[in-house]
Amino acid sequence: MNRKPMPYETPDPSGRSWLTELPDEILHGIFLRLDLCDLTRCFRLCKELHDFLTDSAAINLRHTLLANSLHLNPFSIVANPNVPRQMPLTSARILAHLRETLTRFRNVAPKSTTNVRFREPSGSLYEYLEGVLLRTTRVPGGPASAKSRSLHVYDLRMIDEWEDTGDVMDDDDDDEVFETNSDSPMEGDFKTQHTFDFKIREIATDPTQDLLVVVSITPIREPGQGHFQAMMEFHLFSLSTFQPHPKAERHIIEFPQRLTLDEIMLDFQICDNALYIMSKGTGMFGGPNSPNDVLYGWDWMTGRLHVSLEAPEQVSFESFVLLTPSSFCIPATVARLPDATLAPDELTPDALRQLFWTHHLYLYAFPPLEDHPENGPWTAQHVSTIDMPPIKNKFLQGVPPMAMTIRTDPPPRTFNSPYPLHAPPPYLPDPESGVAIITFTLQRGFFPMFNPELPDNPMFTLIVLKSTLAKLLPEPTSPLLKQTFSRPVPVVPFKRLAPECRLLGPDRVPTSWVCYVYQNRYVAPYVRVVGTLDMSDNDDDDEDVEQQIIELSLQVFDFDPRRVRKERLDRARRLPPGMEAQDERLEGDVDGIDLVLAPTRLEPVPCLTEEVIVTGQNLPYIMVERETDSTNPLIDGQRILMLKSRGQRTIDPEDSDDDDDDDDLVEVMEF
Repeated sequence: MNRKPMPYETPDPSGRSWLTELPDEILHGIFLRLDLCDLTRCFRLCKELHDFLTDSAAINLRHTLLANSLHLNPFSIVANPNVPRQMPLTSARILAHLRETLTRFRNVAPKSTTNVRFREPSGSLYEYLEGVLLRTTRVPGGPASAKSRSLHVYDLRMIDEWEDTGDVMDDDDDDEVFETNSDSPMEGDFKTQHTFDFKIREIATDPTQDLLVVVSITPIREPGQGHFQAMMEFHLFSLSTFQPHPKAERHIIEFPQRLTLDEIMLDFQICDNALYIMSKGTGMFGGPNSPNDVLYGWDWMTGRLHVSLEAPEQVSFESFVLLTPSSFCIPATVARLPDATLAPDELTPDALRQLFWTHHLYLYAFPPLEDHPENGPWTAQHVSTIDMPPIKNKFLQGVPPMAMTIRTDPPPRTFNSPYPLHAPPPYLPDPESGVAIITFTLQRGFFPMFNPELPDNPMFTLIVLKSTLAKLLPEPTSPLLKQTFSRPVPVVPFKRLAPECRLLGPDRVPTSWVCYVYQNRYVAPYVRVVGTLDMSDNDDDDEDVEQQIIELSLQVFDFDPRRVRKERLDRARRLPPGMEAQDERLEGDVDGIDLVLAPTRLEPVPCLTEEVIVTGQNLPYIMVERETDSTNPLIDGQRILMLKSRGQRTIDPEDSDDDDDDDDLVEVMEF
């Protein structure tokens, strides 16, 4: 049966365009509801429509946001009644700021650089996310591992406010460096300190909700108790006031299990009103009664436990991230024997000689937070296993297994942020966007033997889009999320994942901070040997003593598919007429921007890999490299930070009497 077209589907015989005759307010409402593909096509329909769309700051802003996997934060364009003299941002101002930020990030050309000194001795804990840096302190002269009660909060989002005053006066001041000292009144504007009445064991923060999580441990003393027991508590504070968070019904959340060791290893993820915490046990070498790795999730606003997960036997959970608001991605190491069976609890000497480990990504899913469980928390369901690159290990041959970590920032939030109240962020990343960074680092710890054929400190980095992993998850309404099926968990071999990811190494440089990824951008230090220096005392020496001359640089990667595609098309348009736009002619360094389209080939590494590993056929990227003197870069959506200690900085002998040289500092590059 033929469908009768609707009246609006039939063009006017006279050629009159009724759409363009609608009031501008209605037209804006129509185009602001289109997705990226449809809105892009509308720019090409006709000149009249193109001119209308081009002249509209609101529509151009939406198009630019969609093209970069961002969305507008409505709190930034609404007047704040608590700040009556502050004007809300306009679409034109947000668009100008966004375009400048994207251009500066593309070229790694910050608009300003600020050096912030750390006066207090560094403690053992730190955290950084979206402009807020947390550091515990220690007693001067005390060990760095000592537990502290004091916490320093550096809100680096405040720095941008007083820097912008200089930009109005002089637009050419891009290379100006602002130095803040403890004597400067500006430091008090962005640095706060608080001392708690308990020792801080771990910290986490979510600046978008003004949330600070502080962990404490309280020993439990019972009559006749012969071993250590303690209770772990999570205190929910306001980041700006250090008072109990006003949105939390319970300001202290208690960990469900009792601790049997004083030392803890925790990983955190805070996403909207959910708080997820992984507690790592001592593993298979910790004894028969050692706790397994466990993961719990709460609704931190109500204190209700929502989901729980315990590592299977012979499986070690290395870390975790939220892939979506209702799924985990967990790097896992599995102890095995050559016959592909899991290692038994008690290893015989013969089994110990044959013991090896395999590396995987485990994907778990669970019902959304709004779906309240009736009888206790939901148990996260194992829905997929992804094999990782075939990196070899032999326990008794001096080749220990690689330690895995995974990082992806920010979490897949769906809430918009009103914080900081005086200046909410104008735009926020889409929850589906971003890359996951998985690192493989050679373990030391209880492995005293090392094969002399091993490279020095080998490290691999695997980069994969979150959307690639999310394709392996079930639908949010799937019954699999609420009950365990008898079917085996599907296993994805690495050969299937290889074209969709990039494996770099084994010469990657490890960092002591893990805040190196934000959405689709990834920052990493890189060491390059540029020559050798003869260190012999005289020419008569039989032995040549040479020292390598190294060059340290900062590499800024961008894996955003649309930005990479745009770079490729821009280069293709600059080719001479008639020349085919082949990848070999387009990739490479142009004006300091390196476009990589070819796959990455890793040759066999002694003791670690036996075959060539080819990855990245479907994951091109852009990379910009700049000189640096720091091995600890951090990144968020507006800035790159370079953490520097006295040992990393080049000290001018003429200024060696300056007490400031004894301080660590962070170089804040605003984009």
